[in-house]
Amino acid sequence: PATITLHEGDIGGASVMLVIVHRTHGIDSALQFEVIDVPKPDSWRIVRPYGEAVELLHLANDRAAADAWLRQNRHPQARIERVDDLGDASADADASGSPAREAV
Repeated sequence: PATITLHEGDIGGASVMLVIVHRTHGIDSALQFEVIDVPKPDSWRIVRPYGEAVELLHLANDRAAADAWLRQNRHPQARIERVDDLGDASADADASGSPAREAV
């Protein structure tokens, strides 16, 4: 069955994460979600693989802001993608600056 996974927080310090807390809910749960906004064209999103899915870490208004956020918030396998006019993403580069291997 379909699910939604929420990232509830990280526990750690000194740039070391000890525990990453995720909670997964089935779509048949009593929780209700509403989309209140979508990424604007030419914004940038930072994502990383999460199992067989992709986790959205952050949305930024421009590439410089995305780079700055990623420097301050290190995440393994994170990559930056530009959002096009349809809200889709085009792969740009991972945190190391290498071309991304896949697009969302």
